[in-house]
Amino acid sequence: MQYANHQFDTPQSSADGGLINGFNDWSLNLSRPWLGIDMNLIYSGSSLSGGDCSVYSGHNARCEGTFTLKAVRSFF
Repeated sequence: MQYANHQFDTPQSSADGGLINGFNDWSLNLSRPWLGIDMNLIYSGSSLSGGDCSVYSGHNARCEGTFTLKAVRSFF
């Protein structure tokens, strides 16, 4: 699990025209081997949404809530 709080030195202007002083972002990764496959379920999100995402610079790939299912198997 990751959680971060980001504060800007000066307020940032979003695409909606609002001023953003800071935001939070988080992610949760659940992993389990299953039939020789490493399965990962990942949820990530932030306190920003819509046009406010234009100021996002956190540790996740996307600003808004996202579920990702990842399956990895070695063939050799």
